[in-house]
Amino acid sequence: MDDRCDTAIIIALREEFQELREQIQQDARSEFDPRTSQYYYRFSRPCAKARDYDCVATFVGAMGPTNAAYVAGEMIRRYQPAAIINVGIAGGVSGDVRVGDVVVADQIDEYLAGSKATRSGASQELQLSGTVHRACPQHLSHIRNLEFAHSHQKQAWESSCVSSLERLVDQATALDLVKRGLISKVPAYEVGHLASGPVVAGTVDFVAWLKKRDRKYLAIEMEAAGVVLAGFSTGTPTVVLRGISDLADSRKADLDAVGGGALRRYAMRNALHLLWGLMSSGIVARPEARPAVESRT
Repeated sequence: MDDRCDTAIIIALREEFQELREQIQQDARSEFDPRTSQYYYRFSRPCAKARDYDCVATFVGAMGPTNAAYVAGEMIRRYQPAAIINVGIAGGVSGDVRVGDVVVADQIDEYLAGSKATRSGASQELQLSGTVHRACPQHLSHIRNLEFAHSHQKQAWESSCVSSLERLVDQATALDLVKRGLISKVPAYEVGHLASGPVVAGTVDFVAWLKKRDRKYLAIEMEAAGVVLAGFSTGTPTVVLRGISDLADSRKADLDAVGGGALRRYAMRNALHLLWGLMSSGIVARPEARPAVESRT
């Protein structure tokens, strides 16, 4: 049996995967790999330009780059996809993004890789080194031009995001969040730098320290570096889409509590809907046209 697929979708946590599962409920069929004890879910997504995409999705079940790299590598080995997509949520660390926006990573910085512990006076310090992985340039070009080349898809994405917010958050709360500058009436997607590492960012001080390495970080998360590394090692183009669920500071707990996690679901749905829009436009690579992936250390 030929297990190959067009697109592999890897998600970190069950909470995030639940949002995808609800959207593919009628179509998906499960496949179990006894060698890795991993479940995969196969389904199709429509494309207005050509045949439907044959997709396989899975979730890691734990946070961090190491587990993500292993699961992504095994997924690539089994299904030989033309592209692997990492979809999830992230904490925003820039004034350019708000909750509900989606960050499309053009570079993913594994910021703790190769770091060194040093002493400064009586205190210990960590000197960051890091490894920067570049995203697939062809996919990025398509996404940057989505609003011009496929404007109807961008508008459809915006409409779906607005509808999701209306369903998940009551109007008074949503208006208050907009007034406070925490979310936008209509979300945006931003192409930019992503910090990836095994640390949950929850303080302004940590973010400020991290941004000394790269002031252009838009968001921080914990698995993308592992997925991108697996893609690079196999020559598989990788796309990282991260919905902003909080602002990686002391407000995180309060934002997570809104509607019992409604903003986390909102962020994940926005990232997924952007992926569906890219597929509908025919932007995501297929086996017959595999764009190159770059990486640098």
